[in-house]
Order: sequence, then C-alpha cells, then structure tokens
Amino acid sequence: TAATTATAIAPVSVTRPLRMLEVFYSKLYKVFKSTEKIGEINDQYWSLRAEQIPEEEEHILQNMGGMMINVYHLQTNSDKGSNAAGAARATKDEAADDAASAGAGAAPATEGQFRGQPFNNFGDPFLLAIAPHEKVASVKARIQQKLKVDDAEFAKWRLVAVSMSKGEYLRDEDVLYTRFEGKRDHPQQWEVYLALEHEDKTPGRHRHHTGARAFSHEKPIKIH
Repeated sequence: TAATTATAIAPVSVTRPLRMLEVFYSKLYKVFKSTEKIGEINDQYWSLRAEQIPEEEEHILQNMGGMMINVYHLQTNSDKGSNAAGAARATKDEAADDAASAGAGAAPATEGQFRGQPFNNFGDPFLLAIAPHEKVASVKARIQQKLKVDDAEFAKWRLVAVSMSKGEYLRDEDVLYTRFEGKRDHPQQWEVYLALEHEDKTPGRHRHHTGARAFSHEKPIKIH
C-alpha cells in the first residue's frame, strides 16, 4: 500500500504518521489514502512525495474543527508588478468594457480581485491546517515559521485566496477559513488554494515548470 511503501523507503528518521502526495507543476493533485495499492498509482507524469504529518495539524483538525488547504508559491513579475495586482487591474478594465457593452446591469470588478490569469506557480507546494476563526495574520506567522523566511523577505510576500483562476488579496484581519469553506469538495480541488505571492529567487531554471526546492519547509521523501 502507499503507507507501507512510504515507510519502507524513508531515508530519514520517521517519528510521525506518513502520507503520500501527488505533485505536478508545483501543485498538489492528490493525497493518497493509506489503503491505496501501489500498483494503482500512475507515476508516469507525477512526482510522488511522502512526508510526516505534523502534530500541529492533527491538533487543529481534531480539537479545533479546522480544515486542510493547499498552499502554493506564486511568482511575482517584478517588471510589470505582481501577478495578482496586474490581473486585478486587467479585470477592472475588462469589467468596465463589459459594463459599457452590456448596459447598466453589468457588475463592476471588485478591488483586489482577479480572474483568468495564467499563474506561474513554483517551488514546493504543501498542506496547511487552518482553524475556523483564525485570522490571516496568524496563518502568515505560522507559514513564515514553517518556511523559515526572514522578516525582511517575508514582508514582501502577499497572500492570495485562489479558486479556479479567480482570487483575492487577503488582509491580516480576514478570516481565512471563510475563503475556503464549502470549496474543498470541488472536482478540481487542486485549483482551490492559498497562494504565497513573492519573487522566485531560484536561479537558472524555467521556474513555473519545475518543483525546485525554493522555500522548502522540510526534506520530504520523493519518488520519481
């Protein structure tokens, strides 16, 4: 099974339960059930990653009624501004054009929202447990600690709630849980995620086509 194979190949000390993930283009596509058979796993295109389940995650899920969300890195375009900011401006222009052609019934775009953009994800995606009433400021602090990013660098990062190529910049006082509630059962759940928008500083690669280990939070077991 996926669980026994992950345990068997572990080159590191394993002190917590393991899970196996399916990773492609810096996104998480599946978390395998522990009972799934290895022979049924399609590894032709995917990278398989096994990792230990953090104790904090179990506490948030079991004792606080939290949920799991996917978290991806999103590349900032330093020449034209951030992906989200540029897209937000484009969305507002599109909405204005739509309103002009459709009449007074058309709804204007909302500040800070964007849609229909090709997102350049990079680095290692990961899972994060969030509590029902936890504010973005608290989630940011946990992410910074998890990824071991210094204060000066992390101050440049922005958090974006993304659902099917539509997103919204998050403020520190926002409750993150409300942005994902009811969306985790979407058929394409890998497209519902929290984006960490920042510059990709990993040199010498096509950033959005690989899973290079920029801002990695740990050293997971990888099966290629």
